[in-house]
Amino acid sequence: MKLGIHGEFQRVLVENGILGFILYIYIWFKSISRSKKSLSELVKNKMLSKENSKFIFYSFFIPLGLFIGTEASSMRSFIILCIISLLPDLLISIKKNLK
Repeated sequence: MKLGIHGEFQRVLVENGILGFILYIYIWFKSISRSKKSLSELVKNKMLSKENSKFIFYSFFIPLGLFIGTEASSMRSFIILCIISLLPDLLISIKKNLK
């Protein structure tokens, strides 16, 4: 961090190169798409309202994305990345338990 790099997205690009950055963004993209799919299934099955699903999605991804993009260190961002990658599976398990 002596270079004055603030934010995980820039750190990943500097330390891992373009391939590491693409894989890092892929994890985010895949988690976002799977979470949207899981939330839409919950709405479709009337287990969650459309407004609540939007709130869950935006209240989870926007703050974490801003935090990682501006201030997160490598350990904090690793923990957040693990949470983000597990969120779709958590939503699916909630759906199965509610049935």
